[in-house]
Amino acid sequence: MKFGRGTVDPASLGLPLYPGASESDTSVSLNASSKNGTGKMVTLATPDSFDRVYAFYKAHMPAGSERAKVSSGGVQMATFQIGDRHSKDAKSVVIQAAGAKVIIQLVHALRT
Repeated sequence: MKFGRGTVDPASLGLPLYPGASESDTSVSLNASSKNGTGKMVTLATPDSFDRVYAFYKAHMPAGSERAKVSSGGVQMATFQIGDRHSKDAKSVVIQAAGAKVIIQLVHALRT
């Protein structure tokens, strides 16, 4: 397992990358392997609005991949998912407003 900023190249996840989003000082990357498969995760940040980031992923993720969109009491979050926990190849995007930034979590899991 490798953990830390810069551990995963976001382009290697096979998910759309929001233009201008980048790893920040608080970003997390994870690259793990086991006998059951591999998993990669990276978090990116952008100063763009939640609505703008959400619209990008809504347009660039496959139809039917949106799993949730919540906006309540100042909290905004959306989730997109390709496959599920039983799929051999599963990918997800989680978007969350965090103060002046929007955090984008990208995950790709391959099961053997």
